[in-house]
Amino acid sequence: GYVKERLDGLACGKLILTDPLPYPQMLWAMSEAIGTVTDSCNVADECTFLSTPTILLGNWSEHPELLTQGSARLANEDPERLKALLDQVIQGGWEAGGLPQWWDGRSAERIARILLGKS
Repeated sequence: GYVKERLDGLACGKLILTDPLPYPQMLWAMSEAIGTVTDSCNVADECTFLSTPTILLGNWSEHPELLTQGSARLANEDPERLKALLDQVIQGGWEAGGLPQWWDGRSAERIARILLGKS
């Protein structure tokens, strides 16, 4: 696939490069991974929920709470920073993050209270 053609030879012992996966397989892979590298804040959302360390390749996040409370870090488009973050993940030195404040699975309940005027 596209990733293999473009990045052939970059995979090493603990790094697996993959083309896009269907959602269930992606969730399984992220839950089993020691970490992920992505440019997608949506992937970072899922990984935060799964407590999987995530390196965002860019220099910003649509969800800054992933950086302050979750398990995501920015590589800031810097190859040296990316290498340092990868080393942290591979060596087990990544500081564990938690779930952001409202990620408690009770959104529907809060929305229903608001709609019913019982907030």
